[in-house]
Amino acid sequence: GIDTAGLSNDQKRQQFRALPEFDGRDPADPEEDNWDYDASRNREDYRRINGTQGNRLSQGGQRPDTEDLNNDGNLNIRNDFYHHVIDLARDPHVPGTRSVAGWRLFRVELYDDETERIGAPDSSRIEFARLVLVTDEAFGDTSTVEIAQMEIIGNEWQEDGIVRLQDDASVVSDTEVFNVTVIGTDENLSYKPPPGVKVNRLAGSRVREREQALVLDVSDLDAGHQAAATKVLTRNADYTSYTRLKMFVHGDSNAIYIPEPDSSDLELFLRFGADSLNYYEYSTRVFIGWDRRNEINMDLLEMAQLKAKLQRGRVDSTGMRLTQIDTVIIDPRVRNGAPAVYRVRGNPSMQQVRQLTLGLRNHSDMQSMTVLVYADELRLDEARNDAGVAAYARFKTKLADFMDVDATVNWQQEDFRTLSNTQRRSADLSTSVSTTTNLHKVLPGSWRFSVPVKFSYSQDRSLPRFGPNSDVELRADEKDSLSTENSKRFVEISVSKQGGKNWLMRWTVDEMNMRMSQTQNR
Repeated sequence: GIDTAGLSNDQKRQQFRALPEFDGRDPADPEEDNWDYDASRNREDYRRINGTQGNRLSQGGQRPDTEDLNNDGNLNIRNDFYHHVIDLARDPHVPGTRSVAGWRLFRVELYDDETERIGAPDSSRIEFARLVLVTDEAFGDTSTVEIAQMEIIGNEWQEDGIVRLQDDASVVSDTEVFNVTVIGTDENLSYKPPPGVKVNRLAGSRVREREQALVLDVSDLDAGHQAAATKVLTRNADYTSYTRLKMFVHGDSNAIYIPEPDSSDLELFLRFGADSLNYYEYSTRVFIGWDRRNEINMDLLEMAQLKAKLQRGRVDSTGMRLTQIDTVIIDPRVRNGAPAVYRVRGNPSMQQVRQLTLGLRNHSDMQSMTVLVYADELRLDEARNDAGVAAYARFKTKLADFMDVDATVNWQQEDFRTLSNTQRRSADLSTSVSTTTNLHKVLPGSWRFSVPVKFSYSQDRSLPRFGPNSDVELRADEKDSLSTENSKRFVEISVSKQGGKNWLMRWTVDEMNMRMSQTQNR
């Protein structure tokens, strides 16, 4: 192994004998840099595991453990890394993660202001992590810290920040902070899943699967302000095969202000759509705990019909004419008298959902809010299971040796699904007929002509369920006006002659073959 002085232990004893503190050192390790670790003797004795003198004995005696970190045979001398200090005594750990055995969960922001950059580290190439424990006199001579698991984690939900609800004179203060985290059954002992949510066990074991929720964590959210986070999907989602969108919501019992039994100043909203200018929105007030009034229970068909009313300028059930694309409507069917608000902005489509946004609004007059809200089990529900019908028929016949006829009809309703096509958006009708007629059969056989005539015709007609780039179901007359129809017709006539008796006919006419064909697409 390599040590800082480059000397053997005997040489070090001679070199450091004159130092005043030498008498208190181990004669076998005067510089206190020897490597030593024997798990069979004492697996918890790590005092010398980082020593450099003799560390070739580690890893089965193959390599030293500090100078060649990645075992590529080269000395690693670069010092490019991120450095973060965690005070185990005073740093706030994640709430609800302290166990009776002393285990705690810490989450450290990798690139926040408290993270120090040493050299020129590259966040796209992280290969190693090193933990250094520094103690003071309060810990005594021996300190032991057990680390069960280290993970690099991220969140698909990105904070959009805090903004004002109205264009007024209020400003967003520096004390208003919004973070998106997760809470689950594995790391958080205080977390309880929503009522009715069953946590399954892993196959072949008694270990329960991880069940967790998204946490909207906001501090000092001023009145009239909102905080939101957005998740961008990797590919477009299609919600038209379902009728409801649901999610459980939990309110913080220590922070939500309930002025009256059936009212709350905290509102949660969920948006989905193409972008920030084209979306559907559902919002509801948040009550304490896993209250049923908190649950998002969006009627997707009702939401699509609201958009249709807005676009057509029709009158809703209250008699109000909906002429603005930014309009709200109250759904009276939400349970327990807590109405939900449906909102449409721009021209969204449930066939092209590219992003989801989840957020909180403070509707109080003056009071700021510091609150945790859990969102769990965001899901599509009540699939459209309407029965669909399909029919297929084929007619094939042969009229002696004069004509062959082959005809097919294939019809599928818009609700008919196959294993390869589970999201049908149209009713389709396909027909085809083909014939082959031997006209030479009506000519004298002595002429020895061959005149086959081939004819085929096919037609495809499709009636769409939705309009172009829309999720609003069409009426019967609208389907007819937007139907598509394609047809193809093909005719071919061939004329040839064989077996002429005259030598001139055999060398001329018998060698000719005339063919005419026509194809027409429409």
